[in-house]
Amino acid sequence: MAAQSRVDLRIDPKTIEQISGLQLAIAAGFDEKRIDKALQAASLYAAKGQVKPVKNAAPVKTGRLRRAIWANPVMKDKPGAYVGIRAGKS
Repeated sequence: MAAQSRVDLRIDPKTIEQISGLQLAIAAGFDEKRIDKALQAASLYAAKGQVKPVKNAAPVKTGRLRRAIWANPVMKDKPGAYVGIRAGKS
């Protein structure tokens, strides 16, 4: 037999107005350029978090490839980032 639960929520109309006002304030405070810049930084930091596992999976014959792996921002279709080889380091 499946368990059943019931939750009753009551939201005050004044609270809804305050949330709407907060949404408008956030939207007015950030322009599209700032949002894109923040997303670019977030994607680069996420890619930096993946550098260590990729380095560990790289071949170790000379170690040059392993040392060259780094997180790079994308040049087109921003925001974005990838884990790859630094130019001139392999």
